[in-house]
Amino acid sequence: MLQSHTMYDGETFGEEALHGALLEGVACEDCTFHGIEFNEMELRACCFRYCTFEDCTLRMASIEASRFIGVQFERCNLIGIDWTRADWTAGIRIPLVFKACSLNHATFFGMSLDGWTFQDCKAVDVDFREASLKKVIFKGTDLRESLFHHSDLRGADFCGSQNYQIAAHDNQLQGASFALPEALSLLQHLGIHLLDDFE
Repeated sequence: MLQSHTMYDGETFGEEALHGALLEGVACEDCTFHGIEFNEMELRACCFRYCTFEDCTLRMASIEASRFIGVQFERCNLIGIDWTRADWTAGIRIPLVFKACSLNHATFFGMSLDGWTFQDCKAVDVDFREASLKKVIFKGTDLRESLFHHSDLRGADFCGSQNYQIAAHDNQLQGASFALPEALSLLQHLGIHLLDDFE
C-alpha cells in the first residue's frame, strides 16, 4: 500500500483501490503500477521518475505540485486531469509517453510538451492551446474537439491520427507530418472548396 511521505525504488504495486484518497510527498523511482485505481485522488507534491503505469485509472485525479519525469502510461484512464497543476520546473525534462490511453477532457494549456508521445490514444476535448508541441507524436490518436490555438506543432507527427481541426494560419506547422485523407481538414480553415471532378 502506498503511503504518504515515503520513498519507493524499483517496486511493483497492483490491484489497489485508492478512490478519493490523499497521497502527499510520495517519491517513486523505477516503479511499476498495475491496475491501480486512483480515481478522484489527490497526489500532492509527489514525484514519479521513470515509472510505468499499466491499466491504471486516474480519472479526475488532482496532481497538484507533483512531478512526472520520464513516465510511461499504457492503457490508462486519465480523463479530466489538469496537467498544468503539476510541477514542471524540474531541471531535466524527460518526455512522457501515453500509449492507448484515454485523455479526454484534459488540459495541457501553455505547457511545453516537446517530444512527448500520444500514440493510439483517445484525446477528445483536450486543450493544447498555446502549448509547445514540437516533435510530438500523435500517431493513431483521436483528437476530436481538441483545441489547438497558437500552438507550436513544428515537426509533430499526425500520421494516422483522426478528427483533428487545426487552423494552419493560427498555429506553427513547419515540418509537421500529416496523412491523407485526414489532412484535408487543414484546408477547411482556408476557405478552399474541394471538388470531386472538373464539372
